Amino acid sequence: MAIAARITVAREHHVELAHIPALTPRELEVLRALATGLSSAEIGARLSVSVNTVRTHIQNLTGKLGAHSKLEAVAIAMRRGLVLPPPSDV
Repeated sequence: MAIAARITVAREHHVELAHIPALTPRELEVLRALATGLSSAEIGARLSVSVNTVRTHIQNLTGKLGAHSKLEAVAIAMRRGLVLPPPSDV
């Protein structure tokens, strides 16, 4: 990759990171639970909230991250270092 192309990619990445709206502590909690593979019902039970509340948190965090799905939100969060990938079972 040419140096100019690398600089362009780095700038785009930096701009992307600069526009991350802050997630609330609860949204981060839900996001981390999603990253471990929990369902909305399991997250609700773990956090003692309704499934509808979990869905609201998911809608809010996907919007803030610019994601179109829970899976995409988790992928974006992992790329940005907001959550760690779950440990492998190897």
